[in-house]
Amino acid sequence: MRALIIPLFLSAVSIGSVSAQTVPLRITMPQAIALAVQNNVTLRVAKAQSEAARARALQAASQLLPHLTATASQTRNFRTNIDALEGPGLLPFSFLPAFSTFDARLTLVQEIFNWSAQETRRSQKQREESARLRQTLAEEQVAAAAGLAYVEALRSGAAIEAVLADERLAKELLSLAEDRHSAGAATGLDVAREKTRVAQEHSRVLYAQVAGAAAQLRLAHIAGLSLDRELRLDSAFAVSAATVPSAGPSISEALRNRTELALGRAELDAADYSLQAARFTRLPVVAVNGQFAISGNEPDSKSGSVGSMGIGLALPLFEGGALTGKIREARAALDEAAARLDDMTVQVEEDVRLSLKRFEAALEQVQTAELALGLAGSELEMAQGRFAAGVGDNVELVNAQTALSVSRSTRVDALAQYNNARINLALALGRMRSM
Repeated sequence: MRALIIPLFLSAVSIGSVSAQTVPLRITMPQAIALAVQNNVTLRVAKAQSEAARARALQAASQLLPHLTATASQTRNFRTNIDALEGPGLLPFSFLPAFSTFDARLTLVQEIFNWSAQETRRSQKQREESARLRQTLAEEQVAAAAGLAYVEALRSGAAIEAVLADERLAKELLSLAEDRHSAGAATGLDVAREKTRVAQEHSRVLYAQVAGAAAQLRLAHIAGLSLDRELRLDSAFAVSAATVPSAGPSISEALRNRTELALGRAELDAADYSLQAARFTRLPVVAVNGQFAISGNEPDSKSGSVGSMGIGLALPLFEGGALTGKIREARAALDEAAARLDDMTVQVEEDVRLSLKRFEAALEQVQTAELALGLAGSELEMAQGRFAAGVGDNVELVNAQTALSVSRSTRVDALAQYNNARINLALALGRMRSM
């Protein structure tokens, strides 16, 4: 009985897992963006780099904190030549007999004045902030990539529907041509034209289906989903905003929100602190130190406590030009960071203005494509009616059919360009994650 139940149970589990994989996964654009931000490898790398920057900031801060070291040693000296240590003839004997030494010691070193280390700590703290901002920027870029991949998947799905409609229409017109040919009102050439059209539309369907599969695989890859899971897209492939934002408020919003500008400012501050740290290396470093030890021959009651305290000062006098070179290098890095920030400010304004122009053009293209599609449909109806009534010829019908097919494809492309422009505008304004 047990031998029968176990195989049945395992087969039921395997069937359940297979059916779960075959059920299409319904997903919206916000869900795809959230999954991409959670799973994309680019963000995993950015998080690791941010953690590394945090570790470097911790190392820089450690120089300003007390350093406490514990040591312990037990040594056995078998024979010592006194003459070699003190000089010959200074003592009445030349060799010491065997003896042991024990030392357990705590050493404390605290720098009380090191301005260069203080500025280095501040610089590394800003670089830690830069790494965090790079992670945020990577999240925005991955979100935009996921949004664009989602739009491409929507576009490919709409393109498949359009070419399937063209194929159905071609078959209907082929049936009409065959009926008229049977009735003697059309020629064999009319039927041949429609058969060619059906074959062409079927070929377009195959190409569109391959492109659709590629778009779905691309979306699944970016979102970190299993590539063998079929996706069902729930977001609408349509126009969601019919007005174009004005340039002035949009530029102001982008200057406030763009992560690239915050990153540029953080890198500029880090370079400024690095320059100050390089300059302050010419200042003295003051440190205090202290030691407490248990010393004797053996770690027993005969050992006694010893200790010392002191203060020291170190001042670089001549480094062979190393300090000057370090200062010049830090100043050049500061100038470079300032130039990048200035250029990025101009780049942000350029991105916004260009995105607004593209959004406006894409919106107008959608409106034009909708109008052209309606006119092409009316033209086909009239050509089909004329052909059925024996007034028009098959060439007129094929031309109208071609015009409708082109209008459908143009409308799909216009909607894709509109949605791509909407995503690029959100990215330019710094609010990609809020879509």
